[in-house]
Amino acid sequence: GILIEAFVALNTLQFWFWSALEVVPVMILTLSAGTGALRNRVIRVVLQYWLSGLLMSLTGFLILSLSLQNTQSFDWIYLRQHDLPMPHEGLIFMLLFFAFSIRMPLFPFHAWLPILAEHGTAASVAIFIAGLKLGIYAVIRFILPLVPAAAEQWEIFVISLGLIAIFYGALLALMQINIRRLMAFAVVSQTGMLIIGVFS
Repeated sequence: GILIEAFVALNTLQFWFWSALEVVPVMILTLSAGTGALRNRVIRVVLQYWLSGLLMSLTGFLILSLSLQNTQSFDWIYLRQHDLPMPHEGLIFMLLFFAFSIRMPLFPFHAWLPILAEHGTAASVAIFIAGLKLGIYAVIRFILPLVPAAAEQWEIFVISLGLIAIFYGALLALMQINIRRLMAFAVVSQTGMLIIGVFS
């Protein structure tokens, strides 16, 4: 239900709220169904990454709204109809892209995923099925239509990260003897392919 609300949100703050709310069931599932003695460490690592991403995305959305000359709005359709000054657009792009890169996860913002995959169990399944695609969706939904000039300007940088992610994730996946960590690094590699496709 939380993911569906995030996917259909037409307001940037609504999207942010549902994305933030997703942290709660992941933490509960990790505590109740996680494996091993490192569950508390897993929660700390995931929270560090996810909360920093949520802070960056909230800041990006606030700057995006405040950049409007006549009025402030968080409505996606309204924001799409207004052009932003390029200095703000670059800053907004960086904040949103780095925030969503944590959520995808894209190299080098992926370190939380192998840890969660190894020790999270039930939470990992939920993340692998749908949660990871929320970051890709957010790029397509918010970055490309709302800050297109900055996305084009940083295209080579993003594609370079995608290429690194493909080979880095595949290489580390081949080195794993733990199936959960293998899946996590395979997801990192797949994310590289997806982000290259999006920015191409």
